[in-house]
Amino acid sequence: MKKTGKTIALILALMILTLYTSTGCGKTATAPEDEPEKRFIVDQVGRKVELPEKIERVATSHHFDTKLIYALGQEDKMTHKRISAKEGEAMERLDATYAALPDLEAPEYQKASAEALMVVKPQVVFSYAAFDTAEIEQYTNAGLTVVGVKGETLDDTYEAIQLMGDILDCKKQADDFETYVKEKVSTIEGRAKDVKDEGKPKVLFTGPKSIYTVATGDMFQSEMIEMAGGINVSKELKGRWCEVSPEQIVAWNPDYIFLGSSFGTGTVDDLLKDPALSTVNAIKNKNVFIFPSNIGWWNFPLPQSILGIMWIGKTVLPEKYEDIDMTEIADEYYNRAFGYSFTEMGGKL
Repeated sequence: MKKTGKTIALILALMILTLYTSTGCGKTATAPEDEPEKRFIVDQVGRKVELPEKIERVATSHHFDTKLIYALGQEDKMTHKRISAKEGEAMERLDATYAALPDLEAPEYQKASAEALMVVKPQVVFSYAAFDTAEIEQYTNAGLTVVGVKGETLDDTYEAIQLMGDILDCKKQADDFETYVKEKVSTIEGRAKDVKDEGKPKVLFTGPKSIYTVATGDMFQSEMIEMAGGINVSKELKGRWCEVSPEQIVAWNPDYIFLGSSFGTGTVDDLLKDPALSTVNAIKNKNVFIFPSNIGWWNFPLPQSILGIMWIGKTVLPEKYEDIDMTEIADEYYNRAFGYSFTEMGGKL
């Protein structure tokens, strides 16, 4: 009996010890839950951002990043509408998927609030941050994951294409689209190389606040003018959309004046009838134009600004661009970027 009792006691002790050690000091053992994989990227303003490995839901605050998403074929990841002006209206008419997306509670030309973005539950928000990071800070403080992008130069745009291709796992589409844009740029480069500086047309780009706000040398519109073969008369100014006096415009004496197609704050007739500008060459020769297009901007930092560069060239140096059919090229680009031609979307020149 003593042996039997000792044996039973030993067995019980071993069982208790086994239970104790296998459960970690008496606690119930549980396998760790699988956490979603994370990765880090550096955005275009130098911020290190932690992202989910796989991204399916995206929000944007600017038409620059929105249109890049469509150009890369990633529109199925969009959580809301964000194509502005008549391009947006055309997409609602032509594209059932776009039409079904929710509207953000934000005016068409203003940035969406963090609260509006939180409603659509994006995994990442792309924020246009070429000039400041205030929007990034606002969204980040609200708990959103934000990636800053910019496109005030073509090099910035190429970088944004590749960054978004990496984030959205569409590297091939990014490479293909960058190649396409560069091919179009190559059809522009060198056309005005034999035009000496003194023979290049002087251009003033105005808008959007008024006809007396002008594009500075820091802005993409300035690069567009220079690429097409013109000279931006306000290129020495810094910042964004600087306010200038009529006397300054008279002193610059531009050969051409372009009205930004953004907000309709001024018309060609307004400028032609402005007595303060009556001595300016562009006014005297009626070389004042609304910048295209009638459905969407070709002068904003967007890949489709390559169309705007071509249009500038055909306007100020027509003999150098006579082989370019703007409607044909616009149809091709819009098909490539939106899936619908410029003409189908209601575009006219």
